[in-house]
Amino acid sequence: MEIKHLQLHWEDLPKAENVVFQPVEKNYLKIIYAEWLIFYATILIAAIAIFYFVKDIQTPVIIMSVAIVFVLLVSLTFFLANKAFAFKAYAIREKDVMSRSGWLFQKLQVIPIDKIQHCVVRTGPLEKKFDLASLKLFTAGQQSDITLSGLKAEQAEQLKEWIVSKQRNDG
Repeated sequence: MEIKHLQLHWEDLPKAENVVFQPVEKNYLKIIYAEWLIFYATILIAAIAIFYFVKDIQTPVIIMSVAIVFVLLVSLTFFLANKAFAFKAYAIREKDVMSRSGWLFQKLQVIPIDKIQHCVVRTGPLEKKFDLASLKLFTAGQQSDITLSGLKAEQAEQLKEWIVSKQRNDG
């Protein structure tokens, strides 16, 4: 028996840039904003408590410096969240699922459907308000799991059912 290992050429490989990605729902940006607002509100409350109880730092210079840094951090966070949101997308293909994210540090993940061990649809309180959900796809390797956030709740359930049925039919 002869074993052949055919060489592949770069020109013959499918190109990732030819994949048509589906952007996440626009309402998901509101959820991202709300999560960051909750985070920064917590920081603000803690900072106010510290300034209230620690009399040594209640000088105008320190208060103004901290306020300026805080406003700059909040502004930068929302700017970066907005930029990154534009790149967040996914693609469902016959044999795999792709997830794209990041603006400065871009990430493209591909999981073959036959490597998915199970999937979970998650809906938090903010997602429920906008009728959105996240679909987490688990594989044997922890580093290769994908979470598709910002899906319509109905689409997340439908996609989960499709993946499960595809595994039953192919496996």
